Amino acid sequence: MAFIDLSKHEAQVTDFCVAALEAFSREHFDTKVSSVVLYSYPSYGTLIFCLDTVANAAKHSEDDAPPHDPGFSFVCPHFAFFDWRRLNIEEWSEAYDSVWIDGNEPLEIRTVSGESIAMGEDDGDETLNKPVLELLVKAMREMTRHPVTEALNHEARLCIGVQIEESACSEYWSLPNGAA
Repeated sequence: MAFIDLSKHEAQVTDFCVAALEAFSREHFDTKVSSVVLYSYPSYGTLIFCLDTVANAAKHSEDDAPPHDPGFSFVCPHFAFFDWRRLNIEEWSEAYDSVWIDGNEPLEIRTVSGESIAMGEDDGDETLNKPVLELLVKAMREMTRHPVTEALNHEARLCIGVQIEESACSEYWSLPNGAA
């Protein structure tokens, strides 16, 4: 049986987000950020750290599906810094492939809360996406508690989020006045 233990990646994903934000703050200190989103392709094991600005979001606002929010975009590929940093977790793609390519064994997913979920070849990707969303939201919330978030040059209201490609799984929240 293929196995993904999401809880063992919690620190790795949080550290990746903090490091990506630190690097951005250092290299683009004069860029005022409105959104920070972790974009993911769980079946490929790919996490993409993305940042946007109000000016860039305004250029693409007509392309956004609801929810509409002036100054914020929810279409990550249109972000000013769409692929700022990337993390590949090969274990996820290898385990996923064992279900969809080999098709002979289910995938067991251990969530960050310790629950076990089985994913068979008849199950849709949301079976993996939902627990991955839980992990990524937890990591991004942890990042916002790190001093690097306050050090970021950002708008008065900073949008934070997690979005999974081709999925209903996403979550956004804002930090008023940049407060975590």
